[in-house]
Amino acid sequence: MTGVKGFRARRIWPLTRAKSFVDVVPGLVAGVEAGRRHALQDLCVILANVVTHDELAEHALDALASGRPTLWLDLDPMLRHPWYGYSSPVARRTISAVREPANPLAVALRACSSDGHRRERAVRDAAMRTDPQLLPVLLIRAADWVEEVRAAALETLAPALTDVATSDLLALVPVAVRLGDRRRGASALAAVRAALLGADDEMLATMRGCADLRARRFAYDTSLDAGRLRESDLMAAALGEADIVSRIRCAEEIDRMDRPDLLERLLAGRSSRVRAVALTGLVRLGRPEHGSRFLGDASSMTRLTAQWAVRRAGGDPAHIYRRLLAGRPGAEVRNLIAGLADCGGRADADLVRPYLTDPRPRVRAEAVRTLHRLGAPMNEFIALLSDPSPAVVRRAAAALRGSRW
Repeated sequence: MTGVKGFRARRIWPLTRAKSFVDVVPGLVAGVEAGRRHALQDLCVILANVVTHDELAEHALDALASGRPTLWLDLDPMLRHPWYGYSSPVARRTISAVREPANPLAVALRACSSDGHRRERAVRDAAMRTDPQLLPVLLIRAADWVEEVRAAALETLAPALTDVATSDLLALVPVAVRLGDRRRGASALAAVRAALLGADDEMLATMRGCADLRARRFAYDTSLDAGRLRESDLMAAALGEADIVSRIRCAEEIDRMDRPDLLERLLAGRSSRVRAVALTGLVRLGRPEHGSRFLGDASSMTRLTAQWAVRRAGGDPAHIYRRLLAGRPGAEVRNLIAGLADCGGRADADLVRPYLTDPRPRVRAEAVRTLHRLGAPMNEFIALLSDPSPAVVRRAAAALRGSRW
C-alpha cells in the first residue's frame, strides 16, 4: 500500500480490488495495536472500500472484532476529518458511499460520521441491537457530545445489554472504563456497571480475570461495592491478584471482616501493603504479637508497621534489632540494619560499623545510610568514596552532601 495520501483522490474500488483489500485488514489491525499511525489511516480507507460489498464487509468486521476491544476508540475520531487534530483519511465522496449499504459494518461507520443526524439514525438501526460486534460503537455513542445522539444510544444500549454474552461484555468493559474518563461518559459507564451487576457470579469472575488492567480493576471495584466476592475469592485476590490496587482493596475488605484467622493468612502475602494491612488489623483486634516476625521485612512500610505492633505489645523494637544484629544474621541483615535506623540512637552506631566491610555491596550501602541517620561522624564516609560498589559510593556521597561540612 502507498499510504493514505494515495487513496484520497480515488473513488470506491471495484469488487475484484476490494477482495484483495479485505485480506490485509488483520495485518492493519495488528499495526494499529502496535501504534503505527498510518495503519489506522489505511484501515479507515479499506473499510470504506469494502463496506459496499456485504460479504467482504462481514469479513472486515470479524477482523476488527478480533483486535483489542478499544480499537473503535481509535477508529471513531479517525473516521472524521479536521476534528481531533486529524486530517481526513477518507475523501468525502468515498465515505459518502457508506450511506447506502445496510450491512453492520456500514451501520458502524455511519455511527462514526461527523454528521450528528447520521450518527443518531445509525444508533437506532436494528443492527445495533442485534449484532454484538457493534456494541463498542454503540457504547461510544452513548458518550457522544450531542445530547440527541447520546440519548438515542443509551435507549438502544439498555436492551442490548440485558442478555449480553460474557465474551461481548469482556470487549465492552475496557471501552466503558475509558469512556468514564470523558465528561459525558458517566452514563455509558453506569450502563455497563449495571450489566455487570446483573451478571451471574461466573461471569463476574471471568471479568475479574480480564487481560485489560483497567477493566479488571473496574470488575473488582464493582464486585466489592456490591458484596459479590466470597471469602475464598477475597483471599485468593489479596494473595495473588496481579493488580496491586485490587489486591489491596480485597485485603482491606478482609480486614473489615474482623477475622484474625484470615488476617494471619494474609501475613504471607507477597505485597508489602497487604502485609501491612494484615498487621494493622491484627493489632486492632488485640493480636500485636505477630509484629516481631516482620521487623526484618524487606519493605520499609511493613517494618514500620511491625515496629508499631511490637510497641503495642509492650516491647522495644530497637532492643530486638540490637540483639539480632549482634548475632551476625544472614539474609535479613540489610533489612535489620535499616530497621535499626528507624528506632535506634547514636549509641547504636558501633553495632552497625562492622557492616561497612561486609562483602555484600547492598549491606555496606545500607550500613552507610543507617550510620548517617544515626548521626555518625562524617569522616567515616570519606574512605567509602573509593568503594568498588557504585551503590556504596552513592550512599557515601549523599551522606556527605547532607552534612554541614
